[in-house]
Amino acid sequence: MRTTQLSLDRRGQLLTGGALIAMMLLAACDNDRPTAPVTAAPASAVLGAALTRGQSLSWIVLEENNARVPLLGSKFTVTGPNSFKLTLTDNDANDRNANIGEFLVAPVGAGFYWVCQDASAPGFRMPPVPCKSTTVAGPTTIGPFFNPRYPRLIWEITDEVGNYIAGTQFGIADSIGTFGVNDNGPHDSNALAGVYDFRLLWRDGQLELCQKWTPAPFVLPAGGGCVKFLAHYGLTTDMGTIINVRPYSANWGVTDGNLDASNNYVPLAGAKFKVTFPFGLGSMQVVDDGVDDYDKRPGRIAVQLPAAGSYLICETQAPPNHWMSKRSCNTQNVAYAVPSAAGWFINPEAQVPSFNGAR
Repeated sequence: MRTTQLSLDRRGQLLTGGALIAMMLLAACDNDRPTAPVTAAPASAVLGAALTRGQSLSWIVLEENNARVPLLGSKFTVTGPNSFKLTLTDNDANDRNANIGEFLVAPVGAGFYWVCQDASAPGFRMPPVPCKSTTVAGPTTIGPFFNPRYPRLIWEITDEVGNYIAGTQFGIADSIGTFGVNDNGPHDSNALAGVYDFRLLWRDGQLELCQKWTPAPFVLPAGGGCVKFLAHYGLTTDMGTIINVRPYSANWGVTDGNLDASNNYVPLAGAKFKVTFPFGLGSMQVVDDGVDDYDKRPGRIAVQLPAAGSYLICETQAPPNHWMSKRSCNTQNVAYAVPSAAGWFINPEAQVPSFNGAR
């Protein structure tokens, strides 16, 4: 017995032959057609989904003591998948973390990212390798980025009696090269003549400070007076006082013999001297704190001389109310670049009779 399956159209009419075949093909096509148009999710929805999934990128900037850098100014560029690129400065609108020295970029899509530091906070050193990479797949931390404070180097330069010398030049060297620093130049942070404050040492470890130039009439120390030192991030190295001297000079003091609390002679102002040069070169009159005395401390005398040799230094006038020194003349040998110390001229106080008001 044959069984026949009949098909009806939507109105209930019997379909046969070609009409039936056409209806079957139309139904097959309907199975592959979407029931509604499909559109891409808006960008805000994608970012929102990333934030919901906790996809973020964060890092911290630390100084030499592993504490957060306390100043604003650190700047970074973040690049990632799908041409993602974002530049942010600490606490700007692109930094989602309000703490100084801490950064947060959120939301971000999953994928591979580079974070590169472009600038450091003032006074802090960029890392030698400024870029780090990571793969984001949830909350992701990269780093930290180390920005130590620059080592700081201070020193001063004077003559042998403490007068500051302006206009000198120094070099700071390591095994690679030398960095020049000029008195009151762009890298000297102290505006006082002869006082240096260099705050941008490029590295820590052993370096060397050498004097490269000094103005007339001074002469450079032997070998440039080079001094090795150890620099440390975040610390100040004090190189002390570097002395430049005149080619030929002598110095001495005047006192009445009284001592201070440190058991040193108390200088006494007002004396006069005659300095006789060797080889018939003449002589000079010297007044305490006068034009030829470059030690402006009362009771201390320093003079520049014309040549090496043996000089005769004689006191010609005692300070007021004092007797002449028993050793009124002193012979002093003077050599090149070695200030000659002639010691002290002792002038006892003159005794003034007291009448106690009686006549």
